[in-house]
Amino acid sequence: MARRDLIAGLVAIIFGAWIVYDTFTSFTVQVSSHIGGGIDAGGYPRLLGLLSIGIGVLLVLANLRALAPATRAGTGEPSEGTESFRAAAVAFGVFVAYVALLPHLGYFVATAAVVSVLLWLTGERRPTVIAVWTVAIVATFFIAFRYGATILLPSGSLWRSLGVA
Repeated sequence: MARRDLIAGLVAIIFGAWIVYDTFTSFTVQVSSHIGGGIDAGGYPRLLGLLSIGIGVLLVLANLRALAPATRAGTGEPSEGTESFRAAAVAFGVFVAYVALLPHLGYFVATAAVVSVLLWLTGERRPTVIAVWTVAIVATFFIAFRYGATILLPSGSLWRSLGVA
């Protein structure tokens, strides 16, 4: 499993690099050079390419240690494949719920819930650490989107109907 994840990480890095390179060399805009309140039309594919590179790097780094000889024999723990599949399935469910709830709960509530749940799923159990990381991640993405890319994030229909937002 670690070899497949390592290969997937390398493919993600190469694919992301190709996307970023291509947006600078052959991406032309005919109608409008700026969309989304300030980011140029090549910005979104570039952002996805950089995200792909980042995920690929994380996969490679996480699986370099996994290629070392296994030391879990006889521990009674589930196999790596079973753990990986279960974690991926739960994370996928969390992201599906996030996409469904984001328009209703708004960026701050939905993202804070997702980050907290994902930190819990990755093994963090200290509430203070989860709270600090959640606030840091939510604030960083808010600042990056709102002030870096000038993109307004959803406030949520629930809060608008209550007169809060």
